[in-house]
Amino acid sequence: MLRGAVSGTLAGGIVAFLPGVSSAIATLLARLLIREEHRPGSDEEFILSISGVNTANALFALIALYTIHRPRSGAMVAIEGIIDTSSWTRDTINLLLLIIVLVSFLAYLTTIQLGRVVPGLIQRINYTHLSLLILIMLSLLVLLSSGIFGIILFLTATVIGMIPSFAHIRRSHTMGVLLLPLICYFNGF
Repeated sequence: MLRGAVSGTLAGGIVAFLPGVSSAIATLLARLLIREEHRPGSDEEFILSISGVNTANALFALIALYTIHRPRSGAMVAIEGIIDTSSWTRDTINLLLLIIVLVSFLAYLTTIQLGRVVPGLIQRINYTHLSLLILIMLSLLVLLSSGIFGIILFLTATVIGMIPSFAHIRRSHTMGVLLLPLICYFNGF
């Protein structure tokens, strides 16, 4: 279990400084680092590695925003839009890091408690109805906020998102849609 947490933390720390690389890629990297095989305890180790990836990614992305003044994730772009990051002091970053640690601890406790209750509730959900409701709500939100162009983009993204299922490959491969333009942009193309 310790190796899941450590590999997740390392992978999350690595990708936090790379623009366009998501936690999904970091999780894949973490699983490759420990050469996952299915054995007793591997599910818990997987959950620990995902948690390590996400926590480290948040911590290091915040540190990257503070040190190099460039957001490396959507969350950091949102923070930069809300708070003037150019005036951050060391005390500000320490306070934000402390908040992340405290929230991570509370999330851990909440996950443990919900893990005892939620499985029973999940079995009662009609996934066909839930999926249809979510699809209708998302379509309405996109239509209202972006119009017909948004719907066209939404349908295109949906098709791209479904390709891995039909091609029997991992969804993380579709990150190339983001990475290739970023690589071209930062190399002057």
